[in-house]
Amino acid sequence: MPNKKFKPSMIPIYVILAIAIITVAFMFVGGAYLWHYSLITKIDTLQHNQAVLQQKLNATTDVEEDKVIDTEEDAEETVQPDLSPLKSAIEDDEITQDYQYRHGQLEGFISLEKGNSLVFAKKALAKFYENEEIIQGFYFPKSPVNDNVIFLSTSVDAYDLKTPHYNKIYSYNMKTGELTEIYQEKVKNDRLLRTMGIEGSKLILMVDMIDNSPGPCFSIWAHWENFEYLELSDVNVGLKSYQVPVYKVNEGRQESEKCEEQMKQD
Repeated sequence: MPNKKFKPSMIPIYVILAIAIITVAFMFVGGAYLWHYSLITKIDTLQHNQAVLQQKLNATTDVEEDKVIDTEEDAEETVQPDLSPLKSAIEDDEITQDYQYRHGQLEGFISLEKGNSLVFAKKALAKFYENEEIIQGFYFPKSPVNDNVIFLSTSVDAYDLKTPHYNKIYSYNMKTGELTEIYQEKVKNDRLLRTMGIEGSKLILMVDMIDNSPGPCFSIWAHWENFEYLELSDVNVGLKSYQVPVYKVNEGRQESEKCEEQMKQD
């Protein structure tokens, strides 16, 4: 039998074109759908992130507002410290003396209220010895705001009139033993400062002379005229002249007269 060659069936050209057009159309529609779906997803994600961010911002704002409110409340509590002790001390016009110092007894002083003796801390005494200071105060008054703190005056090289000497004022903490210099002056004469008492926030000082030996019934408050004071609320201002109140002068005169009567009886 003669060989027959296979001949593929012929597909009309318009069918091929139709198939191509349909394929391209499906590809276009599918691509558009995928692009649209991707865009929608991105928008949803963006909106979700914005919502979460807004919630965080709102929460942060609430916390910050709470902090501001708390801070303002705390400020109202801390801005107004208790100043009543200082106010009452400044308004108080009574002179107090508290502790008496007997010259020649460097290491101790006496409580006027209890009558007991107190001793300086070793580190305070060491400072006096190191600086060759002599305690000149007659009385050691307490601080108006701290009962543990007293004030006293000293001098350095006061008895060598050929050279200038120093007058100093200290605060001394009886509880901790801390000695703190709050005032110093350099003088070329025989001027001495003696702590005498405290009136409110005024530390009262007798301005004495090195060679001064009054009689046994001498009253400093009644018979002495030269006084100065140091304002403890502003020690940088320095010393100012002080006028002894009338009631203290009268007390001094009564004590002096009483002393003279006892001297006559003896």
